[in-house]
Amino acid sequence: MVVPAAVDGWEPVVQREGAYAYDVPPDWTPRPGTIHGWETEGTQFTLVTSAFVGERACGPDEHARRGGSGLTAATGKDAATAVTETAETLARHAYTPDGGVEPDLEVVERRSVEVSIGGRDGEAELVLAEVTVADAGECLPRTALVGALAVAVPDGDSVPVLLAYDGQDGPDATSKDDMVRLLTSLRSVPENERETTVVTPTP
Repeated sequence: MVVPAAVDGWEPVVQREGAYAYDVPPDWTPRPGTIHGWETEGTQFTLVTSAFVGERACGPDEHARRGGSGLTAATGKDAATAVTETAETLARHAYTPDGGVEPDLEVVERRSVEVSIGGRDGEAELVLAEVTVADAGECLPRTALVGALAVAVPDGDSVPVLLAYDGQDGPDATSKDDMVRLLTSLRSVPENERETTVVTPTP
């Protein structure tokens, strides 16, 4: 499924049926069919409609990536509560070493924004948080940036949340401004803007 980008020069990450999309910077790789996440002490935290940045970020772990993004659903109806709690949950799962100490998290930006959902402008809550990793070891960054955008859904029993995260140790790290652009690019895609791609097998 192909849709136009909302941010010039960026790449859309499109939900399988094309119902919604968000954009990522040029150095990110959209992988919308990938479900990714973490499992800690029997609890799972997963994201869908994914994108990644910094593939093979750690030599010993061929699956390690510097950062990524995707959507999840938080229980309840309060977007303001969901956005903070979900950002904290991601930080704990992504940046706590096995059997180690949880990271410190400081919210550095929190505000209400509007996103185009369901053919109308809808209210959403945005949070950016700086993460300080207690024990980075070989494959975790010393610091990271986590962002979340929770969309208020009238009469809903859950809140859709777009999350993005990226290690901040190197010069190529995603900036706060770009993280905000990524999160606020979440939108519904009208049917007339969706184009199905046809893959021709190579003989």
